[in-house]
Amino acid sequence: MKIDTKNLGAVILSYDNGIHTYFFYSQILENPNLSEEEKEIFKGLWKKAGDFELWKDRDLSSGYKFCVQFIRDNYDLNDRAIELIAGYIAYNWK
Repeated sequence: MKIDTKNLGAVILSYDNGIHTYFFYSQILENPNLSEEEKEIFKGLWKKAGDFELWKDRDLSSGYKFCVQFIRDNYDLNDRAIELIAGYIAYNWK
């Protein structure tokens, strides 16, 4: 069963404007429109989607694809929100 993250997805999409990569994670967590529960969901999503097992021994393109699929399989987010998260996580693996 996927975790319901519709409000979280809307908040993530509100940062679809080229926010500096270093600030994406903290900006999401500081957003006043998220509940504490949603912030915890985002922290867990970020940690799991950035897990070494998804990214090890792969180039960034492959890691990105595994990350996108992991999020898609486990969280109820739209494709653009998933792409944003995976892209920012990929940047951290550079």
